[in-house]
Amino acid sequence: MLYKGEIPRIKAREEQRKTLDLTVEQLRRGSPREFEDYVADVFRNLEGFQDVELTPQSNDRGVDILAHHKGAKVAIQCKRHKGTIGAPEIQAFVGAMHDAGADKGFLVITSVFTLSAERMASDHPIELIDGTRLKELILEAKTK
Repeated sequence: MLYKGEIPRIKAREEQRKTLDLTVEQLRRGSPREFEDYVADVFRNLEGFQDVELTPQSNDRGVDILAHHKGAKVAIQCKRHKGTIGAPEIQAFVGAMHDAGADKGFLVITSVFTLSAERMASDHPIELIDGTRLKELILEAKTK
């Protein structure tokens, strides 16, 4: 049974979830550069990230954002898709990270990863951020 004091908190959390769902859907419909810019802003507002910079729009060689986190060079790739992201995309990102001299990578998407993508990423210093995790990061960045 819910206590009367919990109902406003639950309603606020549900409203927040709806807003984040809408935000991710809007990002999916925007341009690739708008998505990259938004993700860069999220990372700028996360604890420990510094020197967050977008790479040039053309010839980015598979890395959309470069940053530093706890002394490590970080490469971030952004993909706004409705479908799944699989192992081939992880493999390509591993090469892009190597070319960029990155110690760690973040692959940020608006959809979901396949199991094979998750397995491949687990063999590399890559953190996968799907649409659900992206919502969590957006909320974390806003509350900082």
